[in-house]
Order: sequence, then structure tokens, then C-alpha cells
Amino acid sequence: MSLAKANSDLPLRLVSALVLGTLVLAITWAGGTYFRVLMGVAALLIFREWSTITQVNQGSTFKVPSWLFVLLGGSAIVFGRFDEALLICAVGAFALGVLGIVAKGKVWAAGGIIYALLPAIALSQVRDAPHGLMVIVWIFIIVWGSDIGAYFAGRAIGGPKLAPMISPKKTWAGFFGGLVAAILGTVIWLQFFAYIRPDFAILIAGVLSIFSQLGDLFESWVKRHFNVKDSGQLIPGHGGIMDRVDGLIVAAVAFYLLMLAGVV
Repeated sequence: MSLAKANSDLPLRLVSALVLGTLVLAITWAGGTYFRVLMGVAALLIFREWSTITQVNQGSTFKVPSWLFVLLGGSAIVFGRFDEALLICAVGAFALGVLGIVAKGKVWAAGGIIYALLPAIALSQVRDAPHGLMVIVWIFIIVWGSDIGAYFAGRAIGGPKLAPMISPKKTWAGFFGGLVAAILGTVIWLQFFAYIRPDFAILIAGVLSIFSQLGDLFESWVKRHFNVKDSGQLIPGHGGIMDRVDGLIVAAVAFYLLMLAGVV
């Protein structure tokens, strides 16, 4: 995209981000069933875009069973049955993985099950946990801070490319800019909510920022592999939902695993 085109799209991107961000924060504040419904719908939309990009919807061999698993998993999330949702995710990924190997290595459907369901389970279970609202807000701060910091630092500083074969526009300056922004956001967040020790919170923020940016790179790699520019056109000025939550998907799962391990 040219600089002129990027600048012309900026107002639309800002309005879309403001409207979507306000809606997500309002539902996050409400929590409970409202938030779980949001996660269930998000899982369906993410899998739809993943399926379109990877072309797993071509033919009923993968289309019917994959959508069945995602619908069952999403329903379990909505009703707060997280153990069942995890089981559906695991069984679905395994079954579609075996089916994919039999069908000459087409394992993208199995990956889509995990990519769509696991972060939705993670965020729903975190939100339902004690102090869930403030913890979810913290995760959002880290992911959004990483995204915004990387964008502006990359444009302002430039310099060596981070992963030119995957995403030519990303730079090391952007990577460290995102890292710094996530940490600064965490420092501000700590002034309002002392959930964990400040030094440990900053360490976690740095780790999650790295995972968030890896999630961004992973989605870029998938799109480049299939020669796709955007994951969809759902969000004006931004593309698809995967284009907006690619970092959140990986960061949420990373935090969830740390939570299950008793680290946070």
C-alpha cells in the first residue's frame, strides 16, 4: 500500500477502531454470558476467514466436520462449559489432523480448529476468573500497545527489517517500539490495579508483547503462503477480524497457559 493510500485510509481506520473497540470494551465490562457470546461469535468468524484463506471449505471432506466441531465448541464456550470446549477442540483438531494426513497432508482444517477455539476458550475463562475484568483489560493493553507502538515506531524510525520474507514492512524498531509501549501501558495499568508484583507484571507484559507480535507474523505468513492480502473485509479500513486479533489470539493463549500453570 502506498503512503498516500495509507494516509487516505487513516480516518476510516480510526473510526472503525473506535467503534469496534468501544463495543468490545462494553461487552468485556458486562462479562458473563455477554462476553462468552462475543467469544463464540468471534471463534466462528475467525474460522470462517481461516477456512477461506486456506481453502479448507472446498468440498465436504473438511467443511462439514470442521464446522461441526467449531459450532459445538462455540456453543460450549457460550454456556461456560470450558472443559467440554477444550475437549471438543482437542478431539476436533486430532480428527481433522488425521483426516488431513490421509488426504495428502492437508492439515489446515485442524490448525483452524485450534486457532479459532483455543483463544476464545482462554479469554472466556480468564474473564470468568476472579479479577477477570482487569486482567482482560491488561491483556488488551499489552496487545493494543504492542500493535500501536510497533506501527508508529516502525514508521518513524524504520531501519532493518524484522522478517522481510514474511512481512516486508515490519522492522526491528517497530518490534522494540511495541515492546516498550506494552510495558508502559502495564506501568499505567498497575497504578489502578495491583494484581501482581510490578516487576513480575512488567516481565509478563514483555513476554506477552513478544507473543502478540509473533501472532501478527504468523498470520502474515499464512496469508503470504496462500497469496492473500487481507483475511477478509468485515472491518472497514482494516480487513478481516483475523487482521485485528492475530496478536491477541497468541497472547491470550500464552497468558492462559501461564494461568493454568499457576504463574499468574
